[in-house]
Amino acid sequence: MIVDMHVHTDRYSACSHMSPEAMAQTAMAQSLDGIVITEHDTLWSQDEVQALQAQVPALKILRGIEVSTAQGHALSYGVSSEDAAAFYAHMPLADLTHIVHDGGGIVILAHPTRYDDDIPPEVYDAGIDGVEALSLNVRMYMARAIESLAAQLDIPSIAGTDAHVTESLGFYGTDFQDPIETEQDLVAAVKARAYSLCGDLSRITAYNETVKDQVAQMEHLLQEGILSRNEIKAQYGFSFSFQEGVRKGRDLHLRMP
Repeated sequence: MIVDMHVHTDRYSACSHMSPEAMAQTAMAQSLDGIVITEHDTLWSQDEVQALQAQVPALKILRGIEVSTAQGHALSYGVSSEDAAAFYAHMPLADLTHIVHDGGGIVILAHPTRYDDDIPPEVYDAGIDGVEALSLNVRMYMARAIESLAAQLDIPSIAGTDAHVTESLGFYGTDFQDPIETEQDLVAAVKARAYSLCGDLSRITAYNETVKDQVAQMEHLLQEGILSRNEIKAQYGFSFSFQEGVRKGRDLHLRMP
């Protein structure tokens, strides 16, 4: 059962350009079996999930949340509305894991070193349950830090797209050995490491073939020095992390499963 573990919609994530309905229809077209909606700092209600689920009964829809902590973004699964009410912007990662664990959930560190050169030392003592190893915002230059973190803490890795547009869906997924019907099933399967990471190799390869041209275009924009970071993002679609990656000469190719 292939599940995209990291998806944003325009209902609660201002940076997303994908409606919940378009997301669900595209996910099915990409042969996904399930998705987890992980809005920024907002947890969908059960009623909202059920309403969307009724429109697409063939696609399992679950909810999670991506919390902006003081040590980076963290994906939380198996979280109740009561738990989420205690979250706040830039809270210590250790406090997040404490709340989530008390409620029976898990915390996965999202796209490590996307915004910083190093993983904050506090992460190693925060009690996280896993790390995101594959997504459209996980690039080759991040691989060593991700693998080192997973090895040192003996935690599993997951895969999702971090999709904000429909075109991103289907690049990566987490392939569970058994059906996932509930958020508790998801938590248990991740803890048991009863899954493998997967991706659409042809699409990843095709994207990677465009990276050289994207980097060249970004380098040209930097040399011109006319546009601000926000203007480059708005006009050319280059994220802040991609812009910074070009500035620092990083390998911005996507990782293969």
